[in-house]
Amino acid sequence: MRILLIEDDEAFHYLCQMAFKRAGEALDLTTAFDGLEALAILRDSETKPDVILVDINMPRMNGHEFLQEYSQTDPGNLPVVAMLTSSEESRDRDPAMRYPFVMDYFVKPLTGEHIQHIKQIHEAVRSSIAKSSMD
Repeated sequence: MRILLIEDDEAFHYLCQMAFKRAGEALDLTTAFDGLEALAILRDSETKPDVILVDINMPRMNGHEFLQEYSQTDPGNLPVVAMLTSSEESRDRDPAMRYPFVMDYFVKPLTGEHIQHIKQIHEAVRSSIAKSSMD
């Protein structure tokens, strides 16, 4: 699975990588320290991630600003987007979940249950894309 982790805490990058390894997931992890860096990665990369995990509180461009900007991009075959943040506040959760491409909202730390849920969402999205392309 190709994952783009948008998170300003470098230690958390490492913890996420270890959580995926513990869950037995082979992954290609790309990290961005804020939304601006993530948008540049998405724009310049030949290969799109399968999953984007987004924190809310970051410098320069926070998670909400990233979602707003990202929603303006080509909606074709968007990767699965999930929020991964320390905020349990509805004032953070509700605006994020209004975007149709945001599939879930997880509160840190990243757990094995979160990873399994992300994997299930990713597989469901892939299968619905494959089914619609056959029609």
